[in-house]
Amino acid sequence: MKKLSMKIGDLFKILDLQNIEQDKEVSSSELVFIRMPNGDYTKINYFVKKNSSAIMIETATGKKLTAADKHIVIEDNKQVFLKHAKSISCVDGDRIVHDDIISKKSIGNIDLFDVSIDHPHLYCDSYGIIHHNTTVARALCNELKADVLFMNCSKDNSVEDVRTKINSFASSMSLTGNARVFIGDEFDYVSPNGQAALRGLIEQTSNSCRFIFTCNYLHKIIDPLKSSRLDVVDFKIAPKDKPDLAMQFMNRCMMILDSEKIKYDKKTLALLIQKNYPDYRKTLKQLQKSAMIIGEINEEIFYQENVEITDYIKALKAKDYKTARKWIGETFISPEDFFSILFKNITLIVKDDSLAQAILTLNDYQYKHAFAIDPELNLSALTVQLMAQCSFKQ
Repeated sequence: MKKLSMKIGDLFKILDLQNIEQDKEVSSSELVFIRMPNGDYTKINYFVKKNSSAIMIETATGKKLTAADKHIVIEDNKQVFLKHAKSISCVDGDRIVHDDIISKKSIGNIDLFDVSIDHPHLYCDSYGIIHHNTTVARALCNELKADVLFMNCSKDNSVEDVRTKINSFASSMSLTGNARVFIGDEFDYVSPNGQAALRGLIEQTSNSCRFIFTCNYLHKIIDPLKSSRLDVVDFKIAPKDKPDLAMQFMNRCMMILDSEKIKYDKKTLALLIQKNYPDYRKTLKQLQKSAMIIGEINEEIFYQENVEITDYIKALKAKDYKTARKWIGETFISPEDFFSILFKNITLIVKDDSLAQAILTLNDYQYKHAFAIDPELNLSALTVQLMAQCSFKQ
């Protein structure tokens, strides 16, 4: 296998793919692999050309990059659009280096090139660009040569979107005779009413269209869809793969911490990864927070979660609604983490005779949170309910 380092646009020229159809995934007769930061190589499955608004940047170290202005880059361990970035972080061999952006220039719409691979990944190359998986749904549709309507449901999620965009596509026949497939990405953002509007449409268009929905939170999908109209495919990591994947991630974390010159305890890091597995994003978030607050990674990282809601718990026990309500409005903590932390500590908060009621109330309001228009209102209602129904330990 010959190893070369080149820009992706040059790779398209070498493979004679620079004139392929826009937004169509095309394979190559040549077997091509791409190197990942851990040193492994993974095969490129498809090549894609897109026409997008682009930006040209130059960094302090002399790197010049042209990419979509909304391409995602790494800046200070955060994902941001390239057009908003002031610096980028990138993998250079086995190190993570930071490079300031010294100039930017908008160059309008141009043809840009991308690739898709099988290996699960979220990393940046020597230009700071994050590579993303092409979804399994897109791969399936490509194999079927299907006509595809792709919708980002985090943006287009109203009942009207369902009635117009999806209905128009699903109800019409393909001019080429190919299968028609609607892909609803991040479908858990669609309102319950929007989901309900799809029930009849899926049945009525079963001869002309297939539906694929992706989501992170299955409980946000209404039962009439997931129980009788859709087959649920859960992408779970096999238990036998856990040790290997956890070790790879630990090595990655140690590389990041070493490059940032942050002191850490290996045993604590291993326990944190084991505790959060397979939620690697949560682990990275906790490591970053601990590094900022404590200055190192030690056993104190396990106490930070409880500290976050200590003031709330004090107000709850005192039945001081005003203080609790103020905490809800001012504290930055995700509702998911809030419910999880409160549940884990509930036996320390309420008396034994109130334990069952407290758990039922938490479960009820956690479910309601998935559909709440105003999350603060939902958490405030939970607070009132707990104060009214439970007796607390002092």
